[in-house]
Amino acid sequence: MKKGSIVFVLILLLASVSAAQDKLNLDDCINIALKNNTQIINAEMQLNIAKSNRLASWGGILPTLNFSANPYSGRYRAQSIYEDFVVVGTDSTGNVIREKRIVTNPENTTYSYSFQVNYNHDVWNNGRNIRQIQRGNSAVNSSNFNMLNTAVTTIQTVKQRYYELLRAIEQKDVFDQSLELAQNQLNTAEVQYSVGTVPQNDVLRSQSSVGQARISLLNHELTIENARHQLNLALGREIDEIIEIDKATDLSVNYNVNLSNLLQNAYQHNPNLFRLEEDIKGAGLDLKIAKSYRYPSLSYYVAYSRTNSEFNQLYKNFDQNYNIFFGASLNFTIFDGFQIRDNVQRTANTLEINEANFEDGKRILQSNIKSAYLSLVSFDEQIKIGETMVEAAQENYRLQDERYRIGSGTLLEMIDARSQLASARFTLVQLRYNAKIAESQLEAAVGSMDQKYMDMIGKK
Repeated sequence: MKKGSIVFVLILLLASVSAAQDKLNLDDCINIALKNNTQIINAEMQLNIAKSNRLASWGGILPTLNFSANPYSGRYRAQSIYEDFVVVGTDSTGNVIREKRIVTNPENTTYSYSFQVNYNHDVWNNGRNIRQIQRGNSAVNSSNFNMLNTAVTTIQTVKQRYYELLRAIEQKDVFDQSLELAQNQLNTAEVQYSVGTVPQNDVLRSQSSVGQARISLLNHELTIENARHQLNLALGREIDEIIEIDKATDLSVNYNVNLSNLLQNAYQHNPNLFRLEEDIKGAGLDLKIAKSYRYPSLSYYVAYSRTNSEFNQLYKNFDQNYNIFFGASLNFTIFDGFQIRDNVQRTANTLEINEANFEDGKRILQSNIKSAYLSLVSFDEQIKIGETMVEAAQENYRLQDERYRIGSGTLLEMIDARSQLASARFTLVQLRYNAKIAESQLEAAVGSMDQKYMDMIGKK
């Protein structure tokens, strides 16, 4: 019996350890999101496309070498000829019999085998090829910054959804406590009613108060479930997938921040700002490429070919039975239906748009940082006020409970004190987690990212 008890205890311990291991902390959630989030995956695919295009851009300065082989087989015959008076025999009197007959010529078959090697190389095209390589590098840089910006946004979203779920779970404790206090009030009212110190109306009001507390608790459980769904979405998982998070979370917030330093760091680290700047560079290169088509380009080519009626003679005696051609090509567009002009105008407009987007991006960045900064600083004072409110509400509830028990207070005062206490507790939890969310929003606005998260991205 003793051994059985020990085994049972060990099983319980192992089960509790396993359950603890299944709970996700904030870093676990961020790691999952960086691997599964659709926006991250799309940004990575865009980066791969940009790298492929960059490799293809080198094709302009490299020569092209082509090989073609052409086996040929042909059958033909000459036109059939009608011949008159062809002797075919004699009749019974010995006269020669002649008939008109078609004489068919024999069929002839010919074979031919050939191959050709072509070498082409651009000598000059007004720097177009070099700029296309630079454009490919710029596109890769822009995609890199876009991926980093997507990662920063994803991390902030995960943090916010994580804190929102924790906030909802902790606020459920407030509703549980409120329901417990309401039940205690009902028990007190029933006892006092049984001894005749309070009217039956107090019992009925207490029952109603308990019912309202239960309804509030049920509604909040829906809030928790919705918060789980939102976190699963941020992690790139199915919304109904079971998720348990670690409640032991550090809620400390760094309020010692300087607005000017934040703005300076944003200009130095914000990946979205870098992406917009790289887009300006890319559009400038596109404009130069479009203008290069206004001027002539020069290329040369070399072609070597062999032809023979016998296949085995193609790869023998290469110094015989061959043709070799050398040539150069100078191309200059005189009129192309205004395509070059339209392309230049279009790329120039794109450049102006990207420059405007960059300036607008800086203004939006400043606005986001200032808004997040003011919100964060405000929470420092609000939390202090919230803590004072909880202390005052707790003391008020204690006094009203004692007054009601001795018959000098009313039930309505008790219910009001309990409601104020629940509201103060609920608000304080809200403020503490909102402060963490504001801190994460400020970090995202600046564009900074912890090195551990950079390492997570590097492992993809």
